[in-house]
Amino acid sequence: HSVTWLEVAEIKLPVEKTSLVQNSTRPFRIQKLTFKEAFFTDQTLSRAIVSLKEITSLKELEAINCVLEGKGMWNTEEIAKSGQSFVEAITIIKVFIQNFHLFFNLEGMESQINQLKRLTVASSNVFMVPCKLARHFSSLLYLDFHDNLLVNKRLDETICEDSWPSLQTLNLSQNSLKSLELTAKYA
Repeated sequence: HSVTWLEVAEIKLPVEKTSLVQNSTRPFRIQKLTFKEAFFTDQTLSRAIVSLKEITSLKELEAINCVLEGKGMWNTEEIAKSGQSFVEAITIIKVFIQNFHLFFNLEGMESQINQLKRLTVASSNVFMVPCKLARHFSSLLYLDFHDNLLVNKRLDETICEDSWPSLQTLNLSQNSLKSLELTAKYA
């Protein structure tokens, strides 16, 4: 129970209804959880989101070189019912989604993102964030989308009116943004 940073590597999460933390000693002091080379499905990711809320000290989540098999069809009803997330920073680097172009827009996840302060999604084939979702990042101060697939023609959906209202730092480097004028217009 004294661990403050836990790194879990090369794991395939089970789909069981049991809690990820059920046999752990409380109180938890973990502040940061890193998944490296982990395999998730829509179902296991939904369960993990719900289970990790039991760790109220958890402030930072990382997923590095992970695989997500699915389309973002998460159990948003169960996730919302399980309460607010305490996580303030999420870092996602090189997450592979086989059919990323079929990925859903994460509708229903709004209640889980309004307390986030830092978000990094790098090298993960992100090509847009729906405006409706972007407006719910009300506390986000730092946003890093470097090395993705953002293009000027779709940037107006990601950076739209009333989106990212508290944002102070934005990194869009190493994308397919060809026009500085258009990029500056939206930013």
